[in-house]
Amino acid sequence: MRYGLKEGRLPHPLFDENWYLETYPDVGSSKFLPFEHYHRFGQKENRAPYVDEEWYARAYPDVKDSGLSPAMHYQIYGRHERRKPFESFGSEAGKNKPFLLLNSDAAVGSNYEVEYNVRSYTAHDGRFYHEYAGMAVDPIGNVNFNVKTIAFYLPQMHPISENDLWWGKGFTEWVNVSKAIPRFNGHYQPRLPGELGFYDLRCFETMQRQVELAQLYGLHAFCFYYYWFDGKRLLERPLNMFLENKSLNINYCICWANENWTRRWDGLESDVLIAQNHSEDDCEAVFNDWLPYISDERYIRVDGKPLLLIYRPDLIPDFARMSNLWRQRAREAGLNGLHILGVSAFGTTASNVEGVDGTYDFPPHGVKAPQVVTGPRLDKKAKTTAFSYQGAVEYVENQYLAPGNENTRAHPGALVGWDTEPRKPGRGDVFLGASPTLFRRWLKAAFLQAARGKNPNSRFVFINAWNEWAEGAYLEPDRRHGYGYLTALRSVVREFGIDSSGIQALCDAHNLGAQKARDNVIILHLFYYDLVDEFNLFLADVRQSEKIDLVVSFPELWSPEQVSAALIKLNPRKAFIAENCGRDVYPFVKVGQLIIEDGYKYACKIHSKKSTHRVDGDIWRNNLLDGLLSKQAITQLKRSFFGKENMGIAAPESSFLSLNVEKYVDGNVAPLNFLANRFDITAGYRKGEFVAGTMFWFDFDTLKPIFRANLGVADFGMDMGQVDGSLAHAFERFFTVYVEGKGKKMLKLKSSKISFDVDVIVNSDSRKI
Repeated sequence: MRYGLKEGRLPHPLFDENWYLETYPDVGSSKFLPFEHYHRFGQKENRAPYVDEEWYARAYPDVKDSGLSPAMHYQIYGRHERRKPFESFGSEAGKNKPFLLLNSDAAVGSNYEVEYNVRSYTAHDGRFYHEYAGMAVDPIGNVNFNVKTIAFYLPQMHPISENDLWWGKGFTEWVNVSKAIPRFNGHYQPRLPGELGFYDLRCFETMQRQVELAQLYGLHAFCFYYYWFDGKRLLERPLNMFLENKSLNINYCICWANENWTRRWDGLESDVLIAQNHSEDDCEAVFNDWLPYISDERYIRVDGKPLLLIYRPDLIPDFARMSNLWRQRAREAGLNGLHILGVSAFGTTASNVEGVDGTYDFPPHGVKAPQVVTGPRLDKKAKTTAFSYQGAVEYVENQYLAPGNENTRAHPGALVGWDTEPRKPGRGDVFLGASPTLFRRWLKAAFLQAARGKNPNSRFVFINAWNEWAEGAYLEPDRRHGYGYLTALRSVVREFGIDSSGIQALCDAHNLGAQKARDNVIILHLFYYDLVDEFNLFLADVRQSEKIDLVVSFPELWSPEQVSAALIKLNPRKAFIAENCGRDVYPFVKVGQLIIEDGYKYACKIHSKKSTHRVDGDIWRNNLLDGLLSKQAITQLKRSFFGKENMGIAAPESSFLSLNVEKYVDGNVAPLNFLANRFDITAGYRKGEFVAGTMFWFDFDTLKPIFRANLGVADFGMDMGQVDGSLAHAFERFFTVYVEGKGKKMLKLKSSKISFDVDVIVNSDSRKI
């Protein structure tokens, strides 16, 4: 898994890759090779290996007592216990037997189970889906916006009289979105919005929250679609509301969508609802309407020139003359001219269309993606065409990262997703396999391309889109992915905007004065700056009454001022900077490695836990800290943990959960397998308990092999805001498995102040639900 796949080595000789791809067509649109996909995802999605259930039950009589089907028993236990899935497994006779299910009906049934699970995840706000991300609560951080992201904004989500006439009373884009149906197994329809709901853009509070989310996740600007038809404006209300409310403090620009409006949603000449008239008088009049917007202080400028996007310059007769006229009018208004871009489609390039200063990519235009075969069709008459989103990502990466493209005047673009089923029922196009992880790859390639631009004032990446729900292109949170796509955006913005050298120097200077280490240490990962004072107050008592050191790690997102203030208040023995990955676990592993020779005997792992997917996250954090570091807890540790060679981990009694409960483990099978293999733990991880919240005392020597394993950022991967399924979540379950595998015991600390229940969500009124 770590090396062989990358080196082109063959996987298991009995694994039939072609069969796996044919049975599970969605695998073809993922970024993983079939065998890798099976080990990472297929197992936890019940895509089980082929098992001769009758033979397996006869060969292993204990299976009956387990209460599991033979196939499920093999998947959970048998594989690790080296049992055979069928009699000829591993023999000459079994070489030609596919390693996976052979029965096509069973395969389809398995696919429908996967589909059911996905829909179940969506109904539960996606929390058990590995591509779901909770809402961020920390600010974007100390980042430089060297590359600026601009997301297209659709103002269609409110009724207008024209749409009432053309489509029916009360029509908005949500009508199309909500009536969409899946055309094949694995087709994500209908798409359901998250926290913003089926909003109405006549409501100021909606736009206010959109701006808050955009700023929280690092979006630089909105690009509002502007609709003008021979002197008539449509859908102008949201843009006018934005202009009038200066409290909506985010940058913006406009894109004149200068096509006809048609009943087919294609901008062509068939069945026109309202047409354009690109006359000279019309082009002069439209500039006068633009002027209030492009004069606004929030409007994007390039070298002092307002940025104006024209979707189809090729439709405007003598565009060069018209653009010069607009530039002159802008200078007369004191605006230093205009910076005009046209879409890089319909034959428009910066070199063959006079009057534009450059172009912007607007995928899926210009993107080549392989067509894929879908799963079982739910509607045999549907002509929906599916393409590989991963294939599109790979195409874009090759285009943007190719040598020689750095001199182009085309601004790169990124596509969140694509599915026109809502607008074209049964005949739309869909990019299958879109996910926040793959979107991050596309966006990163676009950032790399934009960063090569010669003019630092126009390094833009255009994102399609903020809220194109009827085309499956939206950054806004939905029920399935939560804030996953916004998290991907934030992750790339941070990657390209962080310079941690200054705060690293502050920590290095602080560590030069480190005193000799004591026997015990508190290892704190302090991610949230707003919790510095709270932790300082909480730790003051235990540090005063006990001889105990404090070692702290800070995220690379903090400013030098924040790090300096935290060092003064907390005065740790040592401080380190940790990359923003692996939640609190990677920083813990990194710090453990850095202090491994300091001679500590016992350590307490804590972190600034907020648990944003729960409404009682603060209660949970405070209860855990009290259960570990109160006088009552320290007394129990001195009596039953410190100095006891057979003890490995101690944690509050109420934080222990059973590893035999499926919902705690099933989403973490693949990374748990990775950890078990990496640290040679053969006893399995379905027995015993784990410490929820990942705060505990531990014997330092026992965990040294984990610190010495040199696990790095590549092992943990980028933090995409998952609430389950990452290596960090697997580690949460694995620490106790590892300790017990080394023959050590766990101590359950009793506390009279524990008030939270880790297995129950509590609402704002503290009533259990």
